Amino acid sequence: MDLRPYLLLLLWTLVVALTVLDQEVLAQHIYTNTWAVLVPAGPQEADRLARKHGFLNLGPDVRERIRK
Repeated sequence: MDLRPYLLLLLWTLVVALTVLDQEVLAQHIYTNTWAVLVPAGPQEADRLARKHGFLNLGPDVRERIRK
C-alpha cells in the first residue's frame, strides 16, 4: 500500500495548521507590567513620582548597576 498520498495530506494539514496558528500569535498585542524611565533628578525624585502615580520604584535598571 502506497502511503505517499496520506503523508502528503498529513504534511499539507500540518503546514496549514501552523500557518494559521502563526498568524494568530503574530496578531496578538503583547503587554508587560514593567517599564523604565530616566529621572535625572535622582532616586528620591523617582520614588516621589512613582508614589504620586500609584507605582512602586524598584530602583535602578540592571544595566545601570552593571556600569557602576
